[in-house]
Amino acid sequence: MFCAISGEAPQEPVFSKTGYVFEKRLIIKYLAEKGVCPITNEEMTEDDLSPIKSKPLVKPRAPTATSVPNALLSLQNEFDAVMLETFELKKQFHELQNQLSNALYENDAAKRVIARIIKERDEARSRLQDFKASYGEKNAEPVQENEEMNLEVDTLPAVVVSRIDEKSEELSATRRKRKAPETLATAEEISSLQESATIKTLNTAKESAVNTVELQVKIEDGETREWLLTAGADGSASVVDKSSFKVVASNKAHKKPVHSAKWIGNTDSFLTASADETVKSWTLETAKNGYKIKGSQSLTAHSGPVVGVSVHPTNDYFITAGEDAVWNFADLERFEIISAVSTPEITAAYSTIQIHPDGLLLGTGSADSIIRLWDIKSKSIAASFTGHTGAISSIAFSENGYHVATGSTKDNFVKFWDLRKLTDFHTLELPHTEGLAGVPSVKFDHSGKYVGVAYGNNLSVYVVKKWSLISTYEHHLSPVTDFTFGPDAKYIVTGSKERKVSILTA
Repeated sequence: MFCAISGEAPQEPVFSKTGYVFEKRLIIKYLAEKGVCPITNEEMTEDDLSPIKSKPLVKPRAPTATSVPNALLSLQNEFDAVMLETFELKKQFHELQNQLSNALYENDAAKRVIARIIKERDEARSRLQDFKASYGEKNAEPVQENEEMNLEVDTLPAVVVSRIDEKSEELSATRRKRKAPETLATAEEISSLQESATIKTLNTAKESAVNTVELQVKIEDGETREWLLTAGADGSASVVDKSSFKVVASNKAHKKPVHSAKWIGNTDSFLTASADETVKSWTLETAKNGYKIKGSQSLTAHSGPVVGVSVHPTNDYFITAGEDAVWNFADLERFEIISAVSTPEITAAYSTIQIHPDGLLLGTGSADSIIRLWDIKSKSIAASFTGHTGAISSIAFSENGYHVATGSTKDNFVKFWDLRKLTDFHTLELPHTEGLAGVPSVKFDHSGKYVGVAYGNNLSVYVVKKWSLISTYEHHLSPVTDFTFGPDAKYIVTGSKERKVSILTA
């Protein structure tokens, strides 16, 4: 038999009423301090101990104060004290371990409950917002027959989510294998670019600003076709042939300024978003003398100016954002809204949007100087970035999918963010331009090696990561509003507030 405290054979064993065997000297010391059984925690006194008879041992004569036996006895007492303390610590450790396990289980359960409540809250808010939008539509003035507002669906259908995931996997696999092409322009070649052609008659003289410049490269009948889509403050949209640098077709698309225009993949169709609260689709058709722009569908999706439109990589859907603090996920074929997204926390007007190259994230910028990354499928905020002043004017995702660049209407710098770490890893300071603060446009070239920044009347191109300035182009007499890189960064096209679109070539 062994002592329940020390685990050793007792010299003077006793039996407790709780059914355990102890060394008498150890249990008496423990009872003097605690008054309970060390195993069961039941109240117990020395009277509850019963001696266990064993073969008597001959006691040694009493040691003197300086004898070796006395030293051994002192060590024995110290050992007993340590043993008691160790036993107590082990007991407390096991109790704390059990308490910690219970606390962790309770914490996990609480988190699950909170997540469920938050989900139910968001769904309720979304349904309320959709109801308000639908109710407002019923009581608003009627729109044109080909204009439609459908805010009844508050979640993305499973078929849409499946299509988004499928396209994302396809693009991610391709991007991982992609390397910078050997034909990519060198920094020296980019620095040698000069203005080689201009178009100075776009838009009206009264509302002259060219607000957007978008490039489409399409291989047709074995030949490469490069068309530029421009849209401006006078509400017009124009298509320019890069090779001849002449207008292919033009149309008065909206009654108010066009804030954004995007090609729909490699088709002959494009979208325009305007301050007149509408988004429209257009198609280039052959005519007697070339081409004409024909409108096909129109959608009124916001209760204020539409500040941006972005086509999803699937080319089946598009997203719009407006000054009403709402962004919409819409179907291209049916040209109707699948889901309208707004939250009570966001009341500031949206100022720009951009879809991530993989199609899973949406970047929005707003008048409160905040960049938000949204999970498109769940319509939830994945991350928020701060650090700007003024409305966010431009968001650009690098083709590598890891980096995003942002600019605002008041800052003379561009911030670069790492989507893996959700932090800004560089701030690119720009030269001061007298009376012309802000960055209207920032864009990466397709390889992600170069980044261009429009500020004031200038356009500057930098090497990414090294952040070395390649060149600054000063060929405009008014602020540069937008620009685009050509394939392999071989040329750059710029637009400005002076009705002018220019091409920079070597």
